[in-house]
Amino acid sequence: MSRKLAVLAVLAVACLAFAVTAQAQVVQTEIRQGTVLYVGSWFFTARLADGTIKGFEVPPGYMFDLDGKKVPLSALQPGQVITATVTTTTTPVIEHMEEVKQGTVVKVAGRNLLVQLADGTYKSVAVPKGYRFDVDGKKLPVADLRPGMKLTATIVSEKEIRTVSEKEVKAVVSAPTPAPAPK
Repeated sequence: MSRKLAVLAVLAVACLAFAVTAQAQVVQTEIRQGTVLYVGSWFFTARLADGTIKGFEVPPGYMFDLDGKKVPLSALQPGQVITATVTTTTTPVIEHMEEVKQGTVVKVAGRNLLVQLADGTYKSVAVPKGYRFDVDGKKLPVADLRPGMKLTATIVSEKEIRTVSEKEVKAVVSAPTPAPAPK
């Protein structure tokens, strides 16, 4: 294997070490409560705990939990209390990009590699511990690389381009709270 390929491997590993790490899914749970004011064919309005009135669109086929039974929107009645648990799962969508760069090894210090790129700029790279480079068929550590070696690297990077959110709603309906008895 040529020295160029060996250096390419070094730069690829270094670039991967610096690539943006994909964010994990974020799950957020929120509990909302309100009293049903009006029920339509595809929505209902409710007075929320803070006193505001809000309309909620209900997807076709959605079932509410009423005393342990699954019931459609049409079974709701004004005065009933709805407690909804809204779970939002957010997943980032990551774009992977590749870029080819050429350079020359300038200096090796421990696991740090300094490379001069073809455009004259310098790039310092921390090589992961224990990584071995394939140079002319031999597995060599970063310490065995020498200044002047020419290399070509494929730089792999990631960028979050958008976020996808998915909501799951579980709603429990209970009977209206009875008015206090007159004294």
